[in-house]
Amino acid sequence: MKQVVDQSTKNKLKLPVKLNELNEHLNSLQNEERELEEQLKMLRSKILEVKNEHEVTEKRLNEETAQFDRVKEHYTKVEATVSKYEPQLKQWKERIQVDITQWISEDVTMLLNEIGLSKYIKIFEENRIDGNVLAALTTQEFMQSLGLTFKEAKQLLKSTFLAQKYRDIYTTPPGVLQWNTDTVCAWLEDNKLPHLTDAFREYQVNHYKYSITNLFALTMNN
Repeated sequence: MKQVVDQSTKNKLKLPVKLNELNEHLNSLQNEERELEEQLKMLRSKILEVKNEHEVTEKRLNEETAQFDRVKEHYTKVEATVSKYEPQLKQWKERIQVDITQWISEDVTMLLNEIGLSKYIKIFEENRIDGNVLAALTTQEFMQSLGLTFKEAKQLLKSTFLAQKYRDIYTTPPGVLQWNTDTVCAWLEDNKLPHLTDAFREYQVNHYKYSITNLFALTMNN
C-alpha cells in the first residue's frame, strides 16, 4: 500500500514538469506559427508585387505592339506609295537633270500631268510646246494663247521655275562621297536653302547617313 502511495506522489510531482514542457512546446509551436504567418504575408506581398509588375509589363507590351503595328501599317503604305510612283520618280529624276530648254514635248506633257493640268495636254501638243518654248512663255501668253486661267498659268510658271531651280540640285555635285555635315550645309546655303541647315546639323547629316538622292528629296519636301 505504501508503495502505491509513493508512486502516486511521484507521479503528482512529475505532472508540473510535464505541464511546463508542454507549455514550452506549445509556445514554440505558436512562435513557429507566427513566423510562418509572417513569411506567408511576405510571400503574398511579393506575389502581389510580381502580379502588378506583370500587369504593367503586359500593358507596356500591348502598347508597344500596337505602336509597332501602326508603324508597320504606315511603312507598308509608304512602301506601296514608293512602289507605285518609283518608275515615275525615276523618270522625273532623269529628266530633271536635263536643262528645261532641252525638254521635248513628252517632258512638257509629263509636267502637265504632274501638276494636274492634263486637260491642256492636247492644246500644248497642237502648238508644239516643248521645253524651250515653255521656259519663254509669260502668264499672259499662257492665258491668251493656250487658254489657262490666271491661277493655272501661275502654277505652271512656278513649276517651270522649280524645274529650272532644282536642275542643279539634282545634278550630283563632284566629291559628294567625301562631304561632311559642314559641306552639306554649305551646299544648302549655295542653293538658297539655308532654312534646312539647322535640321541637317541637328541630325549630323553627311554622306554616310543619307544618299545624295535622299538629300534632294529632303529639300523638295521643305
